[in-house]
Amino acid sequence: MIAALLLMPIAAYAQKSFDMRYNEAVEYYTTKQYDLAITTLEAAKKSPGVTRDQISKANMLINQCNAAKRKLSDLNLSKEQVKFSGGSGKDSIYVTAGKAWTVTSKPDWITTSTEADVLFIEADANQESQERQGVVEVSMGKERTAYILVTQEKRSDVIRKVHIQSDPARAIVFIDQENGVLAENFYLPTGSHKIRLEKNGYEQKDTTIVVTAAASEDDLDFLLSLKPSFAMIQVNIAPEEGYVFDAVPRMDISGRPVDLHPTLINSFNVDQNITYYELYENNIIPLQPGQYVIRVESEGFKMVAESVNLAKGEKMVLNFSLPAINGLLSVQDAENAKGAKVFIDGKEVGEIPLYNLKVKAGNHKMKVEKDSFLPEKDEYQFTLNEEEMLTMNISMKRYSTYNLTSDPPYCQVIVDGEKAGTTPLKLVLIEGSHTIRMEKEGYFAQEQGVDTDLVKEEQDINFTLPKTYPLLISSDLEGCNITISSGKDVLISDVKTPSTVEIPVSKKPYRIKLTRGNDFSTAYKGWFFYTKGQKDHLKLNTYSIEGFQGLGVNYYLKRPAPYFGSTELAKSYQRIGDASLAKMRLFDGLTTSVVKATLFAETNPQENIHYPGKEVSGGDYKNISFIPALTVLFLNGEFRVGGGVHNLGDVNLLATYAWYPNVSSFIPMTHMSGHDIFLGAEISSRIPIFNANIRFGLQSFYGQANICRPTANTTASGGNAKSRFGDPVSYVVPLSHAEFVVTIGFTLGTKDSKGNSVLRVF
Repeated sequence: MIAALLLMPIAAYAQKSFDMRYNEAVEYYTTKQYDLAITTLEAAKKSPGVTRDQISKANMLINQCNAAKRKLSDLNLSKEQVKFSGGSGKDSIYVTAGKAWTVTSKPDWITTSTEADVLFIEADANQESQERQGVVEVSMGKERTAYILVTQEKRSDVIRKVHIQSDPARAIVFIDQENGVLAENFYLPTGSHKIRLEKNGYEQKDTTIVVTAAASEDDLDFLLSLKPSFAMIQVNIAPEEGYVFDAVPRMDISGRPVDLHPTLINSFNVDQNITYYELYENNIIPLQPGQYVIRVESEGFKMVAESVNLAKGEKMVLNFSLPAINGLLSVQDAENAKGAKVFIDGKEVGEIPLYNLKVKAGNHKMKVEKDSFLPEKDEYQFTLNEEEMLTMNISMKRYSTYNLTSDPPYCQVIVDGEKAGTTPLKLVLIEGSHTIRMEKEGYFAQEQGVDTDLVKEEQDINFTLPKTYPLLISSDLEGCNITISSGKDVLISDVKTPSTVEIPVSKKPYRIKLTRGNDFSTAYKGWFFYTKGQKDHLKLNTYSIEGFQGLGVNYYLKRPAPYFGSTELAKSYQRIGDASLAKMRLFDGLTTSVVKATLFAETNPQENIHYPGKEVSGGDYKNISFIPALTVLFLNGEFRVGGGVHNLGDVNLLATYAWYPNVSSFIPMTHMSGHDIFLGAEISSRIPIFNANIRFGLQSFYGQANICRPTANTTASGGNAKSRFGDPVSYVVPLSHAEFVVTIGFTLGTKDSKGNSVLRVF
């Protein structure tokens, strides 16, 4: 028992010694000191009093350390061979290594990259016509090295669209010594190609391009520049600072003129020979290498020249600044202009008064501005010669501002015959009288006179323009001048028939007048209404050009009877009609006929004429049924005053006169003689050739009836067979006798004879 008690501390000590060594070995393991961990574990297994379980535990950790040692020296690749097609390609390999590793060698056509435990291998496209191989070496320090065999197939003949562009364009392209073509787009297989460019006036260019078999389907673009075999100058021409050119500058090169503003500017990018001494894009002029004198000039500026020596392929930029040729201008105050700002050609040059201001010789425009004042002219134009001294006196006047509006808006404003803008418009008028006119298509123009009011700063004026509609005006005689007026305002003038005019509709009638184009005599005048507001046609018959009518006839509806006072005729007569042959116009309103006749007819045929104071029996007396009256040219006349009540009709006051002479002393015939007077009115048509009329008024016949009986015997007739039977005085018609009559009739004339001659007052 005592021995057991003595051995217990020893066992405890051995147990403690194993655990301490084991824990120490675990610490070595976790810090990857595998050999120290194994040595410590082997020592722990030999500790006194070690149990079988402790030995098994130690062996297990020893096995783990040995496994870790083996893993630390391993370098494993997921694949040892990679194969690519002829185009570019990329692949990845998983790397298992106990330590840090790196790629130590590779072919130049392979690119590698790493990410964590992955190695990426990327191959460029194979431009060779055979397969190629290479090795990628991966090393883990000096302990272990692995190898990857990379194989790439030969290139594939991929055809790509290639865009070969030259500068300048349109060069002839030769590819791989084939025939040259004038093109830019080609389809070439992958690989290298020899290119040659040729263009007239430029040096030949040889180069090589590489067509790659890229994954992208985009075209390959190549821009190749050509060197010119000629020289170039780029010309920039400007006026002296503060001036502008009034005309296009002129330039010549060694006496040869160059058009600086041609209709067509040449281009290097076309298929044509280089044209020397002509303008190309960007103000470039091609020249043969050599020495030149370049001169530039412009109106109002001095000539500038420069000598240049140009080499082949050289481009020289020439900047010319032309000094101005000046005169001297003075601007003085004539009235209210002191302090006004002066602008010459849009540039402010000072205030009035100005003395001896340098101004470029030539034509100029000047404006002056001053608050609350306006000049006599909006713009002054003057011409100044070299070294000339010119003085201009300026007068200014106060002004008023008018705000012009219109209904409808956007009307053209014309002030004193000059266009001033469109409404709404703020208009500035100098003191005095002005005329403002508003115009707009489709509306009737309005006009208003304005006397400037200098008391009010601003005034408002509104114009209302009536809507117009088209009206076609024609006449049977074309080319007549048209005048249309409303009241005292003339709306339309200076147009000829047929014409379509624009006038507003109105409830009031319009006055229209046509005058002949040759002598401006009145062809028509009258009134018309225009209320439709739509396209209409006004067709007018003009007044007669000829004053001649072949035949005129009037038939009495209300027949007058000649009154013979207390004379007993037994028979009674009535006037049944008048006729005129070859009526002519003496002047407007007055006509006369070559022959005019009137006819009286019996009203009681059963009665015979009674001859007072004569007792005659037997059958020697003829019953007289009709008694005519005849007159000739200038012994008759008709006077009309009036006008047209319609396009085709006239209404007139009418006065007629006829003297029927007594011819019984010369011609044995029964007839009426004396004076025939009519006073009344006439309504007649006015159309070519045939015209109807109606008359009404008072008619009076003052004369006598001349009764002849050629068959009477000489005894009864007092020995004269041609004498009147009875005393003529017994058949006198008294002057005081007048009757109301109504007639209807017609006239026949030519196509230019339209109605009767009228002295027109409306």
